[in-house]
This record gives sequence, structure tokens and C-alpha cells, in this order.
Amino acid sequence: ILSLAMGVAVAKALEKAGIPRPRLKWPNDVLVDDRKIAGILIETAKIETDRTSVIIGVGVNYHWPADATENPDQPWIDVASINKNATEAGRNHLAGLLLNECMAMCERLPREIDEVMNEFQTTYDACADEEVSVILDDGQRFNGRARGITATGEMRVLIEGEERIFNSAEISLRKLDKDCQPAGTTGTVG
Repeated sequence: ILSLAMGVAVAKALEKAGIPRPRLKWPNDVLVDDRKIAGILIETAKIETDRTSVIIGVGVNYHWPADATENPDQPWIDVASINKNATEAGRNHLAGLLLNECMAMCERLPREIDEVMNEFQTTYDACADEEVSVILDDGQRFNGRARGITATGEMRVLIEGEERIFNSAEISLRKLDKDCQPAGTTGTVG
């Protein structure tokens, strides 16, 4: 749930920065026009207390260098491609927006879990009722139709007429194109 909630916070920050229609690909990617612009990573750590601590990482593609040698495994976009006036000051402004939205979400989440999950599904879910490919850790792949999330944030997918539930620890999720291939690829799994 925390990853989805942070996704909503990041999407809101991007909107405030003038990025149109950010959407979330369960459980931790932020997309614009079906291309990855940001990602969220949540790590938990048990410290010598009765509480669990979390580290929330947010990465945003702000300005991908034209001469970059890395080739991401999925279509991507950066802030500078959307906003031609992106500057160092704009990056700092976006960092402030991200911090404010993430902190506000951390304060909101314990009281408003249902509202946050509803916001994910009704406003930001990039895969809502879309054909998707579910790729398990062991390489198995199942194609089906995304049906939203459960109350605990697990992905619901209709596969061959049967609804299956997946958690983020066990799968990778890709939207499918019209030829039932992972969108933005040439038929390979990234």
C-alpha cells in the first residue's frame, strides 16, 4: 500500500510541476503517455525497537542525456522532454514538490487508506481494464486483463476467465500492445 500511496504523491507533485496526466503502473512506476518518468522504491528496516522503519526512494527522469549509453528495459520520458524550459531551478522546485507531497501522504495514509487506494484506482491507474502480461519471478508469463487492486494493494488480473491476485514481491507487470506483446518492446521481457 505504501508504494501505491507514494505513487499517488509523486503523480500529484508532477502535476503541480506542469507534467500532464501522470499515471501509475502498479506497483511502483510513474508513467506519462505510457513511458516511465519516475519510480518508487520502498525498503523496510527493523531497527532495535518495536517499530519498523521504511526508506522511501523516488527517482525522476529529469533530463536524460542524449549521449547516455544505458538503454532502459521499457519506454521512458524525462521532464525536460515535456517541459523545454526545464532548468536547475525547476529541478529544485520539483524536488520540493515531491518532498511536500510525500510527507503529506505519510501523514494522510494511516487515516485515509481507503481514500488513497480509491484515488489510485479512479485517477491514476495506468493499467485499469487494460490487457497486461504478468511475469513471475521464475519466468512464467500470463496474459490477462487488469481488474484493479484489492483493499490491501494487491493486483487483480483476470486470466482465462479466473481472477488471480498478485503481490508486488512476486511479479513484474507490463501493459500489452495490440499484438499482445509488452508495450514498447519487440516481444522480449525486460
